[in-house]
Amino acid sequence: MRTWRTLAARGGAPALAVAVALSLWPAVAPDAPRAQNPFLQQRDAKRIQQISIFGNRVTKEYVIRRELRFHEGDVYDAEAVASAWERLEKLDFISYVDIQEKQPSPGEVILVIQVEEEGRLSFIPGTSYDDRYGGVSLEARALYRNFRGHGEVVELDASWLKLHAFRLGWTNPWILGRAHLGVSLDGEWKRYDFRYEPFHFEEPSGQIAVWRDLGRWARATTSFAYRNERIDDSEQPAAFPDHTIVDPVLALRLEHDSRDLRYYPRKGVHAVAEVRYGALGQGRPYTTYEGLLAGFYAVPVAGILAGRIDYHASSTALPFYERAYLGGAENLRGVDFGRVRGDESWLATVELRKPLFLLPLREGRTVGLGLHAFHDWGKAWAHGAGFDSAPVRWSWGAGAHLNVNIANLRFEWVRNDLGVDSFVFEDRFTF
Repeated sequence: MRTWRTLAARGGAPALAVAVALSLWPAVAPDAPRAQNPFLQQRDAKRIQQISIFGNRVTKEYVIRRELRFHEGDVYDAEAVASAWERLEKLDFISYVDIQEKQPSPGEVILVIQVEEEGRLSFIPGTSYDDRYGGVSLEARALYRNFRGHGEVVELDASWLKLHAFRLGWTNPWILGRAHLGVSLDGEWKRYDFRYEPFHFEEPSGQIAVWRDLGRWARATTSFAYRNERIDDSEQPAAFPDHTIVDPVLALRLEHDSRDLRYYPRKGVHAVAEVRYGALGQGRPYTTYEGLLAGFYAVPVAGILAGRIDYHASSTALPFYERAYLGGAENLRGVDFGRVRGDESWLATVELRKPLFLLPLREGRTVGLGLHAFHDWGKAWAHGAGFDSAPVRWSWGAGAHLNVNIANLRFEWVRNDLGVDSFVFEDRFTF
């Protein structure tokens, strides 16, 4: 092979220029196959000629098309197709998706989308345990998916024993076309022993909520609830006479949720900012503010490191049913249930979770078994008293958890700041 010096000596500068041009030719000139193949020449300009959808016996075709977020005539993008495939598989009324690509001519693509639909009607019996309601309740849920083929959900929930409640709800995840708004309507009736105070509590309510997703992980929600709060069967009628409180509430909520699994997060962040305006047009109005930040991080060998901070504030002294009640398995473990209470509160937790077996399912559900250790801190105080007016209560402990679908059964030994040991059971994670 001739060297640059040899070429320069024999042919001078022109020969050297030719040699440099030849050496750079593969980098600047189109490769031979691309130059000879017209399909490769137009590879970057392929357009979607047709989208064909099959298998949707009930689901309206526009419901599937709106999840694609591309149309006939758009430039073909393999990543956009893959993202659409993922969104379709996440729909709770779709069990299977297959997207095939056909190329009838250079520069054109036909997408053939095959779907299989889930069963539409399901009935789910169960039980729940909650200190707030005084123990175990029987539950039943009837769910009708993809109502009218529009992706809507109609559900009826019922509960008996410690909590006596009925709820009828309707949800449409996408209305008003490109506005992409979700809307829900709920009617609910509850009755239970208000364990924080010595009386029974009854709450019929109706609510409408409208939301919009802001990208992949954020959502903004506005809701309005009309509530009747009724006290009866009081053990102290002089202090808590039978009466009814009308309390309409407007809420504005911004949420970020990048957790990989809803019911057993292994990574991601969950953050909530919410403002609620209560007693609108009725009695003394009040405003509450909530800020929640929870994070999950996978630690090699050790498991999943989880943490949360939850802060509640208020504009004035709150009605008894809006106050913060800490203590018990739901938040400040090892501290007597509902013992820490006030208009405003602060709660923090650090927890290390070690899954021994974990099988992710659809819609963020899981089946698995694991161990965990934790430390909780919390306090609550009256409005206007200030953060330093109440002591911080704390506890630490360890336990095991069993994951079954959406339930996370926790069995925990706890020691609180007073040196008292206790056993805690709950059917969901604290966060």
